Amino acid sequence: MIIALFFLVTVTQLNAVPVLTQTFLNGGSAGVVTGSFDGGGGGLDDLSDLADSSAEPREYVSQYFKPVISGSYVFGLSSSNEDTVMILYDGEFDARHPQSGALALNDDSDGIGAGGVAMATCGATAQLCPKISANLTGGKIYSIVVTSYLPASTVSDGVNFYIYGEPVVVGTGMQEEASVYLAQIIRSQAQQILSNLLNIEDEFTNSAISRHVSAQAKAGMDSLKTKKEVTKNVPPQRISQINASASDDLFRSMYICKIALH
Repeated sequence: MIIALFFLVTVTQLNAVPVLTQTFLNGGSAGVVTGSFDGGGGGLDDLSDLADSSAEPREYVSQYFKPVISGSYVFGLSSSNEDTVMILYDGEFDARHPQSGALALNDDSDGIGAGGVAMATCGATAQLCPKISANLTGGKIYSIVVTSYLPASTVSDGVNFYIYGEPVVVGTGMQEEASVYLAQIIRSQAQQILSNLLNIEDEFTNSAISRHVSAQAKAGMDSLKTKKEVTKNVPPQRISQINASASDDLFRSMYICKIALH
């Protein structure tokens, strides 16, 4: 039970050190989709605003990714030319239905980048740079969409984007290869930990058997001494029979333990 608990804690610690991943998102970036969608109204403050198509369309840049493992992530912008808004989607973004699959939206934040990322400004100040924290499921596809707070603004010229959390590579083909590679590393580390634990368990078992053999040998010798005291006045022929019986019991016990060791 203790070994199993130690194993679970150690495997969890494989994912305990967060990683900062940064990339530039524009129309020329791998896997980035640019375009426009009709939604957000006059000022995009909340998820409910995505269904408001009363204002001019908004430009956007979108990037999908797939986390290797489940964990906590922080998504943010460190710089952009506009007052930008960031939206996290479950699955790939559908510009025809901007409200579909939307999980979280952020317009303004505290201006502090996660993981020590160097912050510039998003439009006028760093506080206009959006940031979203979320717990995501490994193996699922998510999308990040960056658009403008006001309609009819340009974001296709690009934004500096970062992810802070479990290891992830932003892109398409590169990301799929990285996902497989990182999964192999985690699996290999877990197998090594399990192997080490099994070795510890073998050493513990062998030590326990050795102690048992020693205890049995001592018990046998004590039995011989006791019988020697008891049989002081017993005829020599009878003493030989008693000693032979005690020796048989001792060697039988040691033989059984030897079999267990192999």
